[in-house]
Amino acid sequence: MSEEHKAQLRACNETLASNTQLGNILSHLFQNGVLKDHEVEELRNIISNRSEYAATTRFLEILPKRSDEAFKQFCDSLRYGGQAFLAVALKGATPVYQKKTKTD
Repeated sequence: MSEEHKAQLRACNETLASNTQLGNILSHLFQNGVLKDHEVEELRNIISNRSEYAATTRFLEILPKRSDEAFKQFCDSLRYGGQAFLAVALKGATPVYQKKTKTD
């Protein structure tokens, strides 16, 4: 995934974790190749045993390791799942890049 998309995810992390209804879009994410079968199962278990917030937080750890296409599919899944406001927030997030500085 590009640094720009990773930065957008970081900028919206708390908003996404607090508002995403992940259970409503898991099938769509699986069907479009964003998640593997065992990941869907893991996330469903987290939703059942803990919370949707915890599952979304875990998903947001997985997603940046995927392709730019996965980012696009996530945005599409949000729209498909009736959560278009989150896709708009994510696409409109202004990435904040931190410059790495050399420390002595």
